[in-house]
Parts: sequence; structure tokens; C-alpha cells
Amino acid sequence: PHIGMKLGFEFNISDLGVLGYAALSSKTMEQSRNLITKYAMLNEHILSPNNYLTDNQWLLELHEPYPLGEYLPFAVEEFVARMIQFSSTLTNRDFPILELRVTYPQPQDKDIYLGQFKCPVFFNQKKNLITLDIDRLNDPITLANEDVFNLCERQCRELVSELDENDTLVNKIKRICLKMPGKFPTMQELAEVLNISTRTLRRR
Repeated sequence: PHIGMKLGFEFNISDLGVLGYAALSSKTMEQSRNLITKYAMLNEHILSPNNYLTDNQWLLELHEPYPLGEYLPFAVEEFVARMIQFSSTLTNRDFPILELRVTYPQPQDKDIYLGQFKCPVFFNQKKNLITLDIDRLNDPITLANEDVFNLCERQCRELVSELDENDTLVNKIKRICLKMPGKFPTMQELAEVLNISTRTLRRR
């Protein structure tokens, strides 16, 4: 039980390779957030996070690319703990969560959530949703270095480019669909994301 939390809190920035070092050399949490979002394909997760800002809130919605069933609590616990550990390392200060909502039932030992995540937790919700303090986006990164950041981001671009070149159209379409759970994109929507015409998409 709760081994996901233990794994998440043992997370190290070096586990992300060059993407981790790019985040570590960012100027602010906002720049780091934008970087992680931009190069999401270099950061594998069991869950697919949708990171967005709305109504003066910083929200993270977690989707299941594949149905996890009884393993969903493990995945959520691991993701949240990893995020806290990652963000705290970047800024060298505590990174509080304002609220956590999860779709699975409340466990018998729910106090471990309060002890580890230190925020209100709501179970049996419609979405897996993390609410964060939007003001924390202004937090400076402890080891910010513009030269190192530019070097690491260039390497991230090259890695993504290599993955794109070696990727098949089928795999790209699969990833797009997995990021839109419960919705089947139209041919036009797929073509726009892939930056090709619908005619080319049909032909391929």
C-alpha cells in the first residue's frame, strides 16, 4: 500500500536526463513548467497530465491513457509525490499542493495522504485533479543558468526531432488519441495537429 508515494519521493532530477537539467537551469518555475510541457514526450508517465492555467489557478488534470483499474491509486500517488519532490528540488523550498481530487474510493488509512501531501484530499471525484498555487510560477530556480538552459533545451529539441524522424504516422496518431481520452478526433483535427493536409493524411 502507498508504495507509489515512496517511489515518487525518491525521484531524482537526473532521472529525466537532459530534460531534467534543462528544468534545473531554468530561470523560474514558469519557464520550467513550459519546458516540461513542450517536451512532454521525453518525460514518460503512467498517467497523462494536462497542465493548464485558468481563473487564476494552476491545475493539473491526470488522464489514464490505458484503464488502470485497481492500480490507479499507485499511479496518482507516484505522480503527485514525484511532482512535489521535483518542484521542491528546483526551488529549494517546500512545494505545497492546495487541493487533490481523485476518482477512486477513500482508503482506510487516508491520513497518510494528509501526512504526505499536506492538503485537503477528496475521493470519488469526477476527475483526478491537482490544484496548485499559481503564484509559485514566479519562484526562482536555485541553479538557474541561461547558458546551460539554452544548451540543454537545444539537446531536447534534437532528441524530439530524432524521435519524430524515427516515428511512424500510426504511432503519432495513437499518442494524439491517448491524450484525448473519451474523444475521437476528426480527420481535420488530426491533420492540424500533425501539420499536414487532410488529403495527405488520408493518403498516408
